Amino acid sequence: MRYATGTQTTSETETETGFLSYAGRINYSYANKYLFESAIRYDASTNFAPEYRWGLFPSFSAGWVISEEPFFKNNVRGIDYLKLRGSLGFMGGDATKPYNWLTSYSIQTGKAAVFGGNSDRGLVVTPNNAMANRQARWDNNTKYNIGLDMQFLKSRLSFTADAFYDHRYNMLTALTSSVPLLVGATLPSENYASVDGFGTELSLGWNDKIGGDWSYKVNTFLSWSDNKQILVDVNKGLIGTYLDPTGRSTDVGVLGYHYLGMFRTQQDVDNYLEKNPGYLLFGAAPKPGMLYYQDVRGPKDASGNYTAPDGKITTDDLDYLNKKSGNHFGFGFNFSASYRSFSIAAVIGGSFGGQAMVEGDARSQATPTANRPQFWANHWTPDNPNAAYPSPYYKDTYTVDSEFWYRSSTQASVRNLNISYGLPGRWASKAGLSTVRVYLVATNPLNLYNPYDYKAYSGNYNTYPVLRSFSLGLNLGL
Repeated sequence: MRYATGTQTTSETETETGFLSYAGRINYSYANKYLFESAIRYDASTNFAPEYRWGLFPSFSAGWVISEEPFFKNNVRGIDYLKLRGSLGFMGGDATKPYNWLTSYSIQTGKAAVFGGNSDRGLVVTPNNAMANRQARWDNNTKYNIGLDMQFLKSRLSFTADAFYDHRYNMLTALTSSVPLLVGATLPSENYASVDGFGTELSLGWNDKIGGDWSYKVNTFLSWSDNKQILVDVNKGLIGTYLDPTGRSTDVGVLGYHYLGMFRTQQDVDNYLEKNPGYLLFGAAPKPGMLYYQDVRGPKDASGNYTAPDGKITTDDLDYLNKKSGNHFGFGFNFSASYRSFSIAAVIGGSFGGQAMVEGDARSQATPTANRPQFWANHWTPDNPNAAYPSPYYKDTYTVDSEFWYRSSTQASVRNLNISYGLPGRWASKAGLSTVRVYLVATNPLNLYNPYDYKAYSGNYNTYPVLRSFSLGLNLGL
């Protein structure tokens, strides 16, 4: 509506939901060696029918401080602290539309029988487009975790290891792929899908003091996580093909074309056609300045199976180009140090392991009303055959997803920086104050490595960059 002119008609919708929860927790510790905790939640959501509204979700955790055992203290040297822990939790979700369990109706005017001679009061009641599912209930998530905590060298060196496994099942899913289109209505969520998630995290830290004035702390971590789809709503025609997601991660990589190179001269084209006669790129004959791709397979035969490569690049040649598009590895580095009343702390974080793809807008040629990234200045021309980018005039051959547009997803940045200084007490007392502390806080102050400057690695060229912020403050104590 911001740029609208003339008379505009608007509409709005309103809905409401309710959520009620009861929670309790029990903690038990014996001799600082045996630890136990149990929590329970009893949740209700109006997203479900009354008979399925409530869900019970308990969780349990236990820990054993092995280093407190006499057999450990008397026989093991060099380990100051050793703890083994584990947990089991049952959780649920209500990710479905409010009142999805009811068949709803809408009232419209001017589309029904006329009562009282006034057509403006004609009413009709029509069913909502969305089908109802009264049997929908909480989805389930069983979470397992096991961990190890250790300390060495008079507790200055610490090590932590964690591993988790999540089993999600009865996930609320609209079965839009396997249900025929002739149903003719928006499908409700059903308890159907199942996905397993898993991962690990390792952490190593060191804290120490130097004399009576210096102290510092360093902590690093490395993590990895992924998942596997166990039960998925799949179109019948895709079952058993390379497009079937069953048994694969939700991050299956990028679907596109295997990039082989760029035709830089007519001689390149002639040499390639000599070995691959009849080769076509999306129906076009190869020309200098075009990207070209691997012929993976031909069209499907009468039985629905793909045929052998046919020398023509079409959508039949789509393939998964890499195993992961997102970063499944994360790392971090936290540092803090203090000298008397001066302190500094920094948080550095990053991730790696995936391949990002330059988004479609940046891959398209410029128009009179839309600019494109500066890299297009180095595109192919007869005078610049060794350019980094193809000729912009063969749009259908280079705007598709391919390995040519890969960018490493690896990124690292300083997330937070905090510097503070407390004035000596005698200075503060002269002003009638007990403490005076000056501080500087910076958020996202420095980008260390990122394929897209100051943006998330998956960000687009035309999105607003991640903001830097700097705050200067003063704390006064009376």
